[in-house]
Amino acid sequence: AATPADELNENHNAIFPGEEQDPAALHTRAVCFVTQLATAMGSAWAASNPGPIDCLFALERLGAPYRNIRGRDIGEHTEPIDCLWPHVEDTIGLMRKESMNLMSEYMSNTKVTASATKGLREILGMSDHVLTLGIGDGGNEVGMGKVAHLEGVAELSPGGEFAALTVNGCYRTCDHLILATVSNWGGTAFEMAAYAMIKPTIDYTEPMRMCGKGLVDLEDKLLAAIMQKPWLSVDGKYNHMPHSVDGMEFAPAHRDIYTLLWILSGAARVPLHDD
Repeated sequence: AATPADELNENHNAIFPGEEQDPAALHTRAVCFVTQLATAMGSAWAASNPGPIDCLFALERLGAPYRNIRGRDIGEHTEPIDCLWPHVEDTIGLMRKESMNLMSEYMSNTKVTASATKGLREILGMSDHVLTLGIGDGGNEVGMGKVAHLEGVAELSPGGEFAALTVNGCYRTCDHLILATVSNWGGTAFEMAAYAMIKPTIDYTEPMRMCGKGLVDLEDKLLAAIMQKPWLSVDGKYNHMPHSVDGMEFAPAHRDIYTLLWILSGAARVPLHDD
């Protein structure tokens, strides 16, 4: 039986023929990631393999050029999951030319081109027309390349110490993009909309209601948990702020949004009024 090293070598040679493996280089890291993911999926699905992957969904996931809100390169700490999403293309002439040139140079330097993305997808057995979605808020997330490099948009910046999209705007696009003030809100809105439109076979909101709890309580507990050891997550905008996301304390900003989504989805089981 082939060993993990054998599979990595075979995949690397197939996608990047003649290129040496470099554990620190993006092209090798991308192959390593996809090879490990293929193994994990095969183990998880086994004989119940549901067929080719037909959808990719990225939520608040950093993508190339892997720069944070302050423009710092944190690529070495970021798994290159974005290598499965398509690169930005200027098909109708609305993209900033300087940004497109930087993207082209980046693809050439890292070797992770459109053809490489196709090869990486083939390792995972993806369908030819895989649907791609993305949710983001700052512009550096996977999928946000759909709008981050448009003329008149690329120059935008939160101001102060934070970088403009010309510096950290993601180079990967998607078929369908959800923009949100906070990515968590966009992801929850997507989930609650799906809940409202396609009722699940097992109503996972029922246990919360039976305990007198709701979405706000769940999000509150999750945020508290991930900010404790061993994860020690921090606010992405202001690291010193406790129990906050994107510079906003959980209450009232996040609490009120989650309360609204819980009610609008129908999960709260309360009647909606005109006021």
